This record gives sequence, structure tokens and C-alpha cells, in this order.
Amino acid sequence: MARDPLAKDRRGSELVRTACPTATRDQFNWLRMTNERCQKMSQERRDRRARRLTGLLAAAVPLVAVIPLAASASTQLAPAQATTPACTSVPVTAPQGAKIESVQAERHEGGTLSFPATELSPATVITDVPAYCEISVTVTHLGADDHVKVGITLPDTGWTGRLQGIGGSAYAAGNFGAPLVQAVKDGYVGVTTDAGVLSGLDTSWAVTADGTVDQALLSDFASRSVHESAVNGKDVVRRHYQRAVSYSYWYGCSTGGRQGYEEAQDFPADFDGILANAPAVNWTQFAVATLWPQTVMNNDHHFVSNCVLGAFQKAAVQACDPRDGVTNGIIDRPDECGYDPRSLVGTTVLCDGREITVTTADADVMRKIWNGPTDERGRSLWAGLPKGADYTWLAGTAPGPDGALTAPGFPVAV
Repeated sequence: MARDPLAKDRRGSELVRTACPTATRDQFNWLRMTNERCQKMSQERRDRRARRLTGLLAAAVPLVAVIPLAASASTQLAPAQATTPACTSVPVTAPQGAKIESVQAERHEGGTLSFPATELSPATVITDVPAYCEISVTVTHLGADDHVKVGITLPDTGWTGRLQGIGGSAYAAGNFGAPLVQAVKDGYVGVTTDAGVLSGLDTSWAVTADGTVDQALLSDFASRSVHESAVNGKDVVRRHYQRAVSYSYWYGCSTGGRQGYEEAQDFPADFDGILANAPAVNWTQFAVATLWPQTVMNNDHHFVSNCVLGAFQKAAVQACDPRDGVTNGIIDRPDECGYDPRSLVGTTVLCDGREITVTTADADVMRKIWNGPTDERGRSLWAGLPKGADYTWLAGTAPGPDGALTAPGFPVAV
């Protein structure tokens, strides 16, 4: 997917949209530095105006009367405490229409921390993590019978005054694992929420016992809990460090990208900058369209091996990557890539120690997947898998019980 340029939401936060595979921590730091540079320039302009105003007043009033004015014109945040704050629970102000059920604090020694693989993320090891305090806040909303957990990680040393909100993926509203600890290592206070729902692929929470939609949990998952986690996180920071957050940022992909867009639109004051990667928006169309590769293979009764799918991906990249002037393994405009998968028919691909010949049926399936879903008249309903993109999640195949290949489909949508 091509990266969009930096955009400014009409009501506040700076917003960056990109694709998950190309998002980097350097990109996040670029957003942070750009935003803070702009704010610093604005502060400098305010300071210059204040000094000019002070000079004018000094001619008419005693100096002693000017000092309080000059001091208030450019209020500076107090520096972080030299001593490590105690890791204890703190009073937290409940959001409007809610109450705090519990606040718990747990100190972690840091060092090298390992996180096992999950259904949506690989195993991760993070080294040189400073000791930190993790404060968990549980919130419930009046009449909702929900129990929303907010996790806040506060480094003992090296805090830069910044806060990083961490988004979720699939049907998980947040991530209490590696990203929350990575934020600590990078000098941030990390904040995330579970929105009171279950794991990333479990949607049973959305329906009540009588079969109706749980509107309270749907609201929590959609927007309410992310907003309140930002409010709770800043409140905890003030009480823990005895100073306010200097800058706050959002970092999320897929569901986290959608949450970033939601924050920019409805709660622009929550974050100074937002990195919204591959936002999962237009869900009713997008989620169904992710099953298109599975549909193509089932309709054609032909399932392409992952080795051959990988060969098509590699060939498309080789054909179209250089067109943007930089050969980096990425097709910058996949919609303009004219590579035809039929050019690979007849070639052999080494797969698990044996050679497979690419067939016309393989190329037809790949062409349809790239073209995307259409209606009965051939009109496009949604974009297909971009040429050069990783096929694993949407089009990957696997042996069934009888050993024949099957197309499991995108696990978030099936």
C-alpha cells in the first residue's frame, strides 16, 4: 500500500496513515519530533510576544509588578523528580458516567523480558528495559455491567515526559504485552485498554444472553474506552510523577489504526500526534472482501500452494519495484503495476525440496485475487490484494485433514 502524505485532521491532532508492514519506530519518532518542533516554535512566538508586552509595561509600572506577569507568560513544566516515585495505587478520577472499581499497582524490575507468540503477533524479546511501575485501573459505566481495564506503565528512570497510547488488533482493543513494555524502554509512559472485551478473535462479548447486541460493550470497543484510557493515563501520570504529561501520542495498526482515526475525529485533544497504520475502517465491506482469495479458490476448485503464491509475489516485485526510482522490495503504486501472472506459467518453483511447475490455473487464481471482488456484472466491489503484498494472512493455504490443500481464510473475518 502506498503511504499517504502527512495530513492534518480538521480539528486537531496530526495524523499519519500508512500500512502495517512499512510502519517503523523511526516513522513514529518523526511524527513526534515534527509535532514537538511545531509546538516549540509556537511557544517561542508566544514568549517573544510576552517579552515585548513586558517591555511596554515596564515603562509604566514598577518592576516588581511586572515579575509575576513575565513568570506566567511562559509557564514551564516542573522537571521530573530526581527520586523514583513509589509504586503504589493512586486515586483516579472517574470519567463522567462511570466509576472506578479498582486501582492496583505492581512494580517490575525490567531487564530482558520475553513475550510468547499469540494468534495475532510473533514472539518478542525486549532487552534493557528499565524498572517500571504498572498501574491497572478498572472502570465500569453506570447501568452497563462492564469492567474495563486500563493498563499504565510508568518507567522508574528515563521518562521523557511523553505518553504513548497503544492500540489493538482484530477484536482486541489494546495490547498489554510487548508494545506496552517497548514504550517504557523508549522513555514513554505506556497506556492501553481492553475495553472490557475478550481476546482478539473472540466476539462472543458482542451479544447478550438474550441474543441482542451489547450496546455498552460495543460503545466501549468502538471509541469510549480509548478516550477514557487517555484521560485516566494522564491523571495517573500527574499523581505518580507529580507533573503533567508534556506530549501524548497514539500508535496503532489495523484496529489500532481505526482507533487513531476515531480519536482524531471525536477526541482531538487526547493526543498531540497520531500514527494510524492500515486503519480497519469501512468494516462491513473490508472484512467481507478479505475472504475474496478463499472464495476464488473454492469457486475455481483450485488451491495454490504457498510456494507458488510466494513466487508470484516475488515476480511482481521484481517487475514493478524499480518504477518508483528506488529498488527496495516495495511496489510503491501496486495499482499501476501491470505484471501479468501468466508470464510465470511453465516455470518451476522449489517447494519443500521438490519442484512444482506453475500452471495456468495457478495464474488465473492469482490474477483474480489481485483484481479483487466484483459483482455479477464485473463491477469492482473492493480492492484486491495489492501486487507485491504478503499473501499469508489473506490467501495462504494449508493442508486439510486428508492432506489436500485448503484456504482457511482471514481469521479475523471467518
